[in-house]
Amino acid sequence: MRGLLLALSLIVTGCAGVSERIILLPAADGHISGLVVRTGRDEALLVTPLSAVEVRDGRIVARTLAAGEVNEKYGSVIRSLPPAPKVYTVFFHFDRTTLLPESRALLDEIKARAEKQLASEIVITGHTDRVGSIPFNDELSLRRAHMVREIFLAIGVPPSAIRLEARGEREPLIPTEDEVPEARNRRVVIKIR
Repeated sequence: MRGLLLALSLIVTGCAGVSERIILLPAADGHISGLVVRTGRDEALLVTPLSAVEVRDGRIVARTLAAGEVNEKYGSVIRSLPPAPKVYTVFFHFDRTTLLPESRALLDEIKARAEKQLASEIVITGHTDRVGSIPFNDELSLRRAHMVREIFLAIGVPPSAIRLEARGEREPLIPTEDEVPEARNRRVVIKIR
């Protein structure tokens, strides 16, 4: 069963008193997540894949489903969902908008994915390490994001499908003290969905 969504909410017909069933599906990348379901009267926390709740007349009834049951009842719905977003990270030389050689090589795969998937949205988020001032790093992270954006525009992705974000030094992959260079923080994260 594909874990494309963290939760699947379905209106259930033919089940006496059940108006809605919410199922926590396994995450495709294996990470752990959770979901809080609230009604006016009850609350439930789903944290285990295939755990579920049914809402019956405003009350929450917890269940755990078997993978086969989920696939049998909802497989066609799950298969009709768009593919899960694909996330790539490319890395840059210090204080530049020039990609490292291994990241340049990864671009062919990224471009092929964007063309194959006919991406409806590409989110490009630029980052820096903590060397330099906050305003400088904000601007550098935006320039890095713009550089990657140009690659997608060149292969025909419409500008309206691309969203740019710049985080500067605020969200390091590897936390460091201020003014400490860290190559893994000089990056752009590309999410294609």
